[in-house]
Amino acid sequence: ITLKRIVPKVISPLSNQIIYRLPVMTKKDLSDSNVISPPVKGKAKEGGKISLKCPKGMRDYTPAQMAVRQMVFDKIHKCFRKHGAVQIDTPVMELKEILTGKYGEDSKLIYELEDQGGEILALRYDLTVPFARYVASKKLQNIKRYQIARVYRRDNISIAKGRF
Repeated sequence: ITLKRIVPKVISPLSNQIIYRLPVMTKKDLSDSNVISPPVKGKAKEGGKISLKCPKGMRDYTPAQMAVRQMVFDKIHKCFRKHGAVQIDTPVMELKEILTGKYGEDSKLIYELEDQGGEILALRYDLTVPFARYVASKKLQNIKRYQIARVYRRDNISIAKGRF
């Protein structure tokens, strides 16, 4: 699937702005493309069938949804850069002791992992603690930055808070 096929552009005659029309994608559209589904892993339920649902609080994005997300993120990036901000990125995992030092009683909401060396890690809960660790480790005094990244909370879904 080419981007032109997913997101055709039309220039508005009134304002000369680009308008994006997002078509509804069908199974045929996806089967005709070079999209390859990854192998399914998981425990087989009774009858040998595997549950193909996403984990609670997580979701898949279709190519059309990703095209819209990318357009929105591009506009956000452009705005931050226009105002002199630089983009940073921090690891998805942090040492658990760093995260629990900040969250205290909310540490039960953190996904914990253990690496091969026995070190206890945790998926980031928000972007504040990883940013604080980044600033401290780099000994920065001043930085105008932005970061757009996924975070992982072992929490109940809350549509009102935008967590679904």
